[in-house]
Amino acid sequence: MKRAAVFIFVVITVIWMSFIFLNSSKDGNKSNSMSYKIAISIKENFSHETLNKIKVKLEKNTKYRFKNDLSVVNFVIRKFAHFSEYMILAILVYMFFSFIGFNSKHRIVYVLFICLMYAVLDEFHQSFVLQRTSKVADILIDFSGAVFITLINGIFSLINIFVNKVKYNKKVKLHE
Repeated sequence: MKRAAVFIFVVITVIWMSFIFLNSSKDGNKSNSMSYKIAISIKENFSHETLNKIKVKLEKNTKYRFKNDLSVVNFVIRKFAHFSEYMILAILVYMFFSFIGFNSKHRIVYVLFICLMYAVLDEFHQSFVLQRTSKVADILIDFSGAVFITLINGIFSLINIFVNKVKYNKKVKLHE
């Protein structure tokens, strides 16, 4: 059973990494048109004022300049896609290392290392794709997704440890 689970997580992880690679292989126009389709449907749910506030904050804190509301939504979607792709990758890699028996500390280090290296390689690969660029900011966004889910997992693990300790102490007191 354990071997089957390990094999399944290896296959799922490789498929997910391939999905990330294939998305990065799309030329800039194709990639942008895909996210614009999503942006059009999402934009309708936000007021112009809200999008303008987001635009002002983004332009203040980044080098980007946006033509209109749709370009703001598109930008956010694209960056969220980076973040969420690597969040999912971190979960899959973490599960793989869990099944093969790595302790928590080593697991976290390996997960973050693999996600960071894959983000670097992905951006390097993207630099060769027509109408795409390679940005350190995208590597940081990718890695942030992995770090975020790793922190969430750590918080839930600590809560689980605390709850189990409380349950154990209650059982011990009942038997005394």
